[in-house]
Amino acid sequence: MLPRFKEVVLGKILKKIVLSAVVLITVFASGKAQAFEVGAEADYWFTSLGGDIKSGATATTLDFNDNLNTEGYNSAGIKAYLELGDHLFSLEYTPLSYSGSGLLGNVVYRGRTFDVAQPAESGLRLNMTDLRYTYWLVNSSLGAFAKVGVTAALKSLDFAGFVDGTTTLGVAAREEASKTVTIPMVGLRAEVGLGDFAKVALSGIGVGYSGNSFIDAMAAVEISPLPFVGVALGYRLVSVKLDTDEAVLNATASGPFVGFFANF
Repeated sequence: MLPRFKEVVLGKILKKIVLSAVVLITVFASGKAQAFEVGAEADYWFTSLGGDIKSGATATTLDFNDNLNTEGYNSAGIKAYLELGDHLFSLEYTPLSYSGSGLLGNVVYRGRTFDVAQPAESGLRLNMTDLRYTYWLVNSSLGAFAKVGVTAALKSLDFAGFVDGTTTLGVAAREEASKTVTIPMVGLRAEVGLGDFAKVALSGIGVGYSGNSFIDAMAAVEISPLPFVGVALGYRLVSVKLDTDEAVLNATASGPFVGFFANF
């Protein structure tokens, strides 16, 4: 009798587990607040650079275009995201690197005076890692969906500016100013559906303190004609004004981008 009793009890427990799982799956699939999506996107950004950099108390302010002759740079970045109900989490990496060459003029950088008559090479590295959280204040799926949310972010900025040339003493020299900073930021994000296969996405985060400021803004149209995959076309602008012990950086990178994404 005991084995039979165990079989009956185990059968009832198994039925309860199955019924509970069915209920949970039904709630998860049908509840708006329980919507789930995970995805990744690779972007190719066609950027131009404006601004200047200065390193040293008596240094020359070097314009990226007029002095350093930097050229446009195309950046390949990557982003992963997780959306659960009214919560959106994302992690993004964007590397930027600019370089130029030519006659700089009689400039002073990090205490070195470079020869006006000698060609030099110069460049700027600006790598960004973003960790973002967005809470959807509006999350409507009636007809064409619409979402509006507030964003909190941590942006890690790794930058370096260098000059490689010949000093007025005839000595070959390379001087580089570099710094890594992590900046908390806040902003907004909005998404609006355009039919069944497209949406418009707008986002912007920023911060300002003690004469420093940082803005990262983006607008894009995402088109997904096939399930789980699609393409994004948009424009992005990043503006940095930082005064650190290594350098005073004033840089703006902007331009169109194209992205390819997959989500599930």
